[in-house]
Amino acid sequence: MAIGNAGAAARPMNAVARVPGSGGKRRILNHDISSFARSTDPLMRLYSARALGLSNPEDTIQLAPELRGEWAAIARHYDRIGLMHSRDVIWDTNYSWIIQLAGQEISVQFFDEQAQRHRDDRKWCEVVRYIGSKNNFIQLAGELKVDVPRTWRFDRRRDIKDVGTFPYPCYLKASVPTYDGGIYRCASSAALNDALTHFEPLVPLQVQEELTSDCFLTLHYTVVDDIATRVAVTEKRRADHVHQDTRFPSAHAPWHVVQPMATWLAAVGLRGVFDFEVAVVMDGDRPRYLPIGCRPWYSDSAYAVLIAQQLGLDEWCAIQVDSRRRRLGEIDLTGIEYSDFIGAGVVIINWGVILAGKLGVILAGPEQMQHQLKVELERRLW
Repeated sequence: MAIGNAGAAARPMNAVARVPGSGGKRRILNHDISSFARSTDPLMRLYSARALGLSNPEDTIQLAPELRGEWAAIARHYDRIGLMHSRDVIWDTNYSWIIQLAGQEISVQFFDEQAQRHRDDRKWCEVVRYIGSKNNFIQLAGELKVDVPRTWRFDRRRDIKDVGTFPYPCYLKASVPTYDGGIYRCASSAALNDALTHFEPLVPLQVQEELTSDCFLTLHYTVVDDIATRVAVTEKRRADHVHQDTRFPSAHAPWHVVQPMATWLAAVGLRGVFDFEVAVVMDGDRPRYLPIGCRPWYSDSAYAVLIAQQLGLDEWCAIQVDSRRRRLGEIDLTGIEYSDFIGAGVVIINWGVILAGKLGVILAGPEQMQHQLKVELERRLW
C-alpha cells in the first residue's frame, strides 16, 4: 500500500494553540513512569521513549538503557518524517541527573515527590497530588459550580455500607488512579461488593453513576506564564464499555465547562501539561458536557497531541498495536510512513514498547486512510 494525496484541510476549530517550545532554554526530559505506575514491571521503563518526540535538538533526554539498540532506527524514522529531536541521550533514568544538570529546565511525566526532591517546586507538587485525587476533583468542581456526574466519595473501603442505595450500573473507582485503571463497572450491589475486595482497606474510593455516553473528550492544556492555555480537544468513542482509539479533531470543544478549574489550577501552582476528561451526554439533540477527572501529568493521549502538533497534522488517530516483531529495524514502513508532502502516513510515538511486542503510532490522514494504514501496518507487524 502507498498513501495517496490527502489534500489540504482547513485547521480544525478545536485545535487552539501549539504548545510553545523551550524558547531556546535547554531541558532535561525524563518521562520514566515506573514511580507513577507504582510497578516494578520492566515494561514500565520502556515508556520513557515517548518523550523523544517532544524533545528539541538542544535538549537532553534520559532513556532506559534497554532502548539503546533501537536508537538508530527511531532516529532514522524521525529524520525521514521531519520530526526534530534531541540526540543528547543519557541511557539512565535515575533522577540524580536532574540535580547534575541543574541549569536545565525539567520535563517529567509526573511531578511527584520523587521529582520534587530533585527539583524544588513545592506548589507544583502539592497541586498535582491534590487534583490527582478524583475525590478532590469532585469537591473542587462543587466549589467552582462545575456540573459533574453524581458521585459518592469515601475515605476508606469500610465507609461504603449501604450498597443497595446506589444507582446501577455504576462505577467503583480508586480516588487516586493506578496505571492499570483501578475502575470497576458494577451492574448490581453484588458486583460492587465483589469489586470492593480488589482494594486495600485504607484506599480512598468513589462510586459514580454510569453515564449514557459513547463519546468521551480530553481537553488538553499547558501552563504558559502562569496561565492555563488551551491546546486541543481529542475524543474517544466507547463500544461495549471499552474506549477505542484517540481521535482528532473532535466535533466538540466545550472549553467553557472546564475553564474555571483550569484557571484555578494554574493560579495555585500547576505547571506543564494537564488535561480534563469530559463525557458527552445527549439530552435530546443537545449535548451535555460532564467533566469526570483531571490528569495533571502527561497522559497517553498528550504525547500524540504534542507530536501531531509538531508535525502540523490536521486529522489523525492514535493507536497501540501488537507486533510479532521485537525490533524497530525489522519493521518496513515503505509506502505507509508519514510524508510531510501529503500530510498523511504512520508516525511512531511509543517506540520503546516494541521490545515487549507493542507499538504506539499516529495514523495521519482522513478517517478512511487511517483504516487503510492500520490494516497495512498490522499486516507488516506480523
